[in-house]
Amino acid sequence: MKVGTDGVLLGAWVALPDEGGAVLDIGTGTGLLALMVAQRSAESRIVAVEIEPQAAEQAAANVAASRWSERVEVVCADVRDYSPSGTFDLIVSNPPYFSASLHSPDAARNLARHSDTLSLGALASAAVRMLSPRGRLAVVLPADSERPMRMAAIGVGLHVLRCCRVRTSSAKQPKRVLMEFGKVGDSEQQSQLVMMHQGAPTEEYKALVGDFYLNF
Repeated sequence: MKVGTDGVLLGAWVALPDEGGAVLDIGTGTGLLALMVAQRSAESRIVAVEIEPQAAEQAAANVAASRWSERVEVVCADVRDYSPSGTFDLIVSNPPYFSASLHSPDAARNLARHSDTLSLGALASAAVRMLSPRGRLAVVLPADSERPMRMAAIGVGLHVLRCCRVRTSSAKQPKRVLMEFGKVGDSEQQSQLVMMHQGAPTEEYKALVGDFYLNF
């Protein structure tokens, strides 16, 4: 799978745990989110879980080639069956979200893109099981999945802490949503990010993701 904008947005936006902490990346794919967290935090230790063997192999190769290889572990497993030795202070995920579209002949691509393999409810259940008492779950989703994700989170006792709706341009409706959940609820912080204006990246978008591109 290619590196996509969704993962970059989440990796740059997510609030990292204080003093490093333990981080879990669910459905790591290429390892992008795990490596972004490692880049942003000099102390965090990250476990990157991937169900598809070839993707897990690619993620492991990417991690090994990085300067953060000692702090990132890639595990090939179904997160619904994954039993870590401890809890996590942060869980991040760019989950599969195509639930009604036609499946590809490529089985690995289906695993990465279709929510048959990991529904929002299953994601929320896995997260609440593995989060520390004040841990957080952060996800990136299509805008029309915001309400289903809220309902799935409520169903397992998670509260929305932050929500950022992402527009590709100021003239368009939100295309993606960045959401952060916790076991301990507080007032929800809402914001908006516009990526492009008149054909050029906005200053707020460049400030958010600029550290992760060689030429931006």
